[in-house]
Amino acid sequence: MKGIELTFFGIIGLFFLQIPAIGWFANPIYWFCCTAFMRQHYMFSAIAGVIAVLIGFGGTFSAFWFNLPADSGGVAELALNQLLLGFWLWLAAPGLIGIASCISLLAQPAQLATKNDEERGNTLEI
Repeated sequence: MKGIELTFFGIIGLFFLQIPAIGWFANPIYWFCCTAFMRQHYMFSAIAGVIAVLIGFGGTFSAFWFNLPADSGGVAELALNQLLLGFWLWLAAPGLIGIASCISLLAQPAQLATKNDEERGNTLEI
């Protein structure tokens, strides 16, 4: 099964209470992370990025122990045996936005202090 198919059909595993399908919840949390970042709500974006990485890794990693049904009769099962590049890129996306959000959070107090100093007329000349 290709990654795009797994993304699309991953929600179906939730309907059948499959434990590895919990990792699918990382996708809507990742989109929330992107939306919060674009709206410059960096705290929400950083928190959502960390949560998306934890849920995505935990849910997918649990597929090593819990096999997924591959047919409607319950005869065949899918087992995860390795994590490929697509998984790591999928997991890196919310992680990178989370890191960028943290950097933006650290830069905000400096920007606010500079704006306040300019408003007060306090300038430092060297």
